Amino acid sequence: MSNTKPIEAHHVKKGTHVMLKGRPCKAVDVKTMSNTKPIEAHHVKKGTHVMLKGRPCKAVDVKTSKTGKHGHAKCNITGIDVLNSKKYNEVHPGHIVLATFDVDKRDYEVMELDEKESCVKCLDENGEETTIDFTEENSEMTNWAEFQEDATGAQAKVWSVTVISAPVGETEPPLVSMICEVKEVKD
Repeated sequence: MSNTKPIEAHHVKKGTHVMLKGRPCKAVDVKTMSNTKPIEAHHVKKGTHVMLKGRPCKAVDVKTSKTGKHGHAKCNITGIDVLNSKKYNEVHPGHIVLATFDVDKRDYEVMELDEKESCVKCLDENGEETTIDFTEENSEMTNWAEFQEDATGAQAKVWSVTVISAPVGETEPPLVSMICEVKEVKD
């Protein structure tokens, strides 16, 4: 006789124990599932994208200890934030469910740099216009000063920006987009 009972998805709350792929798990915030997916800590490998301290990170070091007297291996996960390159570290029992995500990286052709609004107006691969905000951190990027000078002047060169999008936050993490590279388009 089983100790499980069915539960409708809209009744699952953070902390609810559920069966996931036939295994008992503790649910992460259900609303995060649109931008993230569950992954048990012991399945995280080097190169896996995982949320650490609410930040989108790429795992660069994963160490797993042997099981102790309480029967759980510990996973020591170190990752580099894909948006700001800061290092984060968390230690979890191997059975804990973390959040993994997919990184969206896209190139856009620059139409205009609007310094008053701190945004870049671009065209995507379908020719649709999109606006991307930039921050002071972008001024430290390679080619940014040259891009800024050309884009606010005669715009004699054709420029493209690479934008990376990833979820940020502990609960209901929205996707955050950030310019990670600017380059001159050569014919």
